[in-house]
Amino acid sequence: MHRCDIVLFRGHAFGDWLIRLGQSLRYGRRSGYFRFTHCGLVVDGHGGTIEATSRGVHRGALAGRSDYVVIRVDGSEEDRRHAIAFAESCVQAHQTYGWLTITGIALSLATNRRLTLGIDTTKICSGLVGEALTRLGVIWPSEPESLCPADIAAFYCV
Repeated sequence: MHRCDIVLFRGHAFGDWLIRLGQSLRYGRRSGYFRFTHCGLVVDGHGGTIEATSRGVHRGALAGRSDYVVIRVDGSEEDRRHAIAFAESCVQAHQTYGWLTITGIALSLATNRRLTLGIDTTKICSGLVGEALTRLGVIWPSEPESLCPADIAAFYCV
């Protein structure tokens, strides 16, 4: 596991079921991309992460967790430092969860149109990861803040 790798999680709670349902509208149930409902950014070699959850942007860890996939992301050490510095700045700024962004993504999935809603100082899990990885030169097919976990899985063909 390396700094700036992506962790895609498969959740099993009711909220995860709703996320899977919405993502299956975009990708279909046969693709398998819809099964990932959360993601985080690996920030150290010991499984430390930075994630955005309903508690806001915070540090986490993989220890004791299961049902996830790690995606290896290439990049220079300098670019990795920039990506992690961005994620750390979101933690230090106490950024809150992007409920408006989630609403926009839900509308986007339901209407099959790209729609971006949000407030500047909020993040969702996939938006946080997407924005951090732009510091590594990743160019997403849509705005990073409107990505969902299935978009990241599709981009990396997981």
